[in-house]
Amino acid sequence: MSGQDKATNEQYVTFWRRLAVIVYDGFLLAAVLFFAAAIPSVVFDIQPENPQYPVLYPLLIAYIYGIAFLYYGGFWTRPDAQTLAMKTWNVKIQSEDGNVIGWARASH
Repeated sequence: MSGQDKATNEQYVTFWRRLAVIVYDGFLLAAVLFFAAAIPSVVFDIQPENPQYPVLYPLLIAYIYGIAFLYYGGFWTRPDAQTLAMKTWNVKIQSEDGNVIGWARASH
């Protein structure tokens, strides 16, 4: 079939292209999370071993997971349904019927 589905005539992404997107997105997400976590970490002096504010470290971790969710969910639910790495490698995420996925599907 040479990478194409006969019924829908859509090209599937190869393993190496997917791996390149994952690595590239990982670098981009790491940069976003570094800057997103740096501000509250410095302002509130949040460290895992800091007994002064024991509740702030779990809140920081939840904040970081929220930023990562918004990064992917925000890009995937847009009309072009691509992160920056996906645009670079011409990869698009879509539902089975070819439409853009919603927030419920992006959270899985």
